[in-house]
Amino acid sequence: MEEKVSRENKTSLLRIIKIDVVLRDGKPHSAAELAEHLGKSKRTILRDIEDLRDTWHAPIASSPQGYYYTERAWFFPAIYLSEGDMISVGILSKSFDIFKGTPLWAPMQDILDNVLSPHENTTNIVSPDNQNFAFKEYKSQENEWFENRICISRKPQTNIEDCVWETVIQALKENRLVEFDYSSNEEDQYKQRLVESWQLCFSENRWYLYGNCLEKDHKPAKGNRTYNLEKIKNIKILNKEFVLPAPHLYKKNEYAVGNFGISTTDKTEHYKIILKNYAASESLYEWSEDYKVYSYSDLPENEKIKGVSIPDNAKVIEFSSNQGPGVETFIYSFAANAIPLSPASLVEKWKMNIDEMKKISEQI
Repeated sequence: MEEKVSRENKTSLLRIIKIDVVLRDGKPHSAAELAEHLGKSKRTILRDIEDLRDTWHAPIASSPQGYYYTERAWFFPAIYLSEGDMISVGILSKSFDIFKGTPLWAPMQDILDNVLSPHENTTNIVSPDNQNFAFKEYKSQENEWFENRICISRKPQTNIEDCVWETVIQALKENRLVEFDYSSNEEDQYKQRLVESWQLCFSENRWYLYGNCLEKDHKPAKGNRTYNLEKIKNIKILNKEFVLPAPHLYKKNEYAVGNFGISTTDKTEHYKIILKNYAASESLYEWSEDYKVYSYSDLPENEKIKGVSIPDNAKVIEFSSNQGPGVETFIYSFAANAIPLSPASLVEKWKMNIDEMKKISEQI
């Protein structure tokens, strides 16, 4: 019996929401018209309109032509969420934590509270079993469950200055040049940069400005670069516009070949890597559109590593990518369990790094 009541509450609410959508056009609609539109009886529609007006306080008036809203700014004060939806919303609110330290944090919290909190406005969460269900009350009751049983990790980061964020957003909207001081990992001091602001990118819990770096005389300098917003200082927008290049050039997600983060180069290379032991599980992911994976035993004999024991569960992955720095980081993160076979330039660089680490380790 309780399940039947829940279903009736749910379907009644959904009809009321549909009626609200129809009445929002500002025109009068008769009960007969609404009944035909929703496939229900006129009697049911009249009951729903009464409920919408009396329970939800909708500003509904009637005329010979039908029912209509007297206040166009009024909105239906309910969002329908099932129990499963409520859990998803809770997880979503927790996932906002990855944006702490960025100017997005406060607006995202405000949006969530404004939409879901009856204590801040007239909005309520509606569930099948309760047509006036407060999200904040639910959140406080379930807070320990979310906090202790769901973990969304985030990398440590420094705060992005509000002026940096606001200036970058304005430059993107207006296709304007920006000038700022920047310190890369290879430099100890800040150096001035002049950049065509092409795209704002989010990768590995970091925000980056992607664009074309120019000389002071506005001629091309180092070409396309990405700049970590956390490392930008003294930014200002210039009164000079630029023309965006072709979409496949300025859209980082289209320019990138592979799925190894934000860094890209002008050169696409073919990679072949052995993944063994715990690293073999990484072969489950598609690292590029031409990605393929097979067992180490299927590798041609002349490519197998002599004198090295490779377990039976080892995998070989092959793919193309122009994200060399990201591929290198991927390999180094698995130490001896990721062995590059090609391209030759990567293999040589990998060997040099291993030799350098060996020298350091002998001195420790």
